[in-house]
Amino acid sequence: LTGRSVLDARNTQFIAHGSESFKKMGTVKTKFVEDLLDMGVAPILSDADVVWMRDPRPVFNNGTYKYADILISTDCIDTEADRNDTGACNHVNFNT
Repeated sequence: LTGRSVLDARNTQFIAHGSESFKKMGTVKTKFVEDLLDMGVAPILSDADVVWMRDPRPVFNNGTYKYADILISTDCIDTEADRNDTGACNHVNFNT
């Protein structure tokens, strides 16, 4: 399974959430990250609409962050509602 095969097999203009192509894309991305880790590279993954104003590695390598194996963030900023969420962050008024 390669990234190109996912794009060639999608048969739609966009890869829709939950579709077989979306699932294949997730598999390809996961395998790619695994390959990077096997090569000793520590990847930073972020959404396409994220802009880094400076290199984030100094922040990630300090304080309690430096002990983490993985750091995550979410657009779902209402932690109480997140625990009960079944609508993919639909409860958040502003979701990027």
